[in-house]
Amino acid sequence: MISKTTAKFWHHYNSLPVVIKKRAKKIYLLFENNPWHPSISFKRVHSSMPIYPVRVSKDYRVVGVLKNQEILWFWIGTHSGYNNLLTQL
Repeated sequence: MISKTTAKFWHHYNSLPVVIKKRAKKIYLLFENNPWHPSISFKRVHSSMPIYPVRVSKDYRVVGVLKNQEILWFWIGTHSGYNNLLTQL
């Protein structure tokens, strides 16, 4: 699967604590090796749009749009922010 990011993703990423940035990089490598690894919970969460989150940690998520075999990561942040994001989609 091909991963791409938006400028907005990097804006959110740059505001994260260092420990979460390191964890996100580790999870990204795991995702690149096996997107369906059970520990990252890559699954569709929207009924009409191909929105897929990945679990960075208990409290952080990264969210992307899947089209064919390409995921466009557009958001990363706290779980509460993730819940707010889902209500806006």
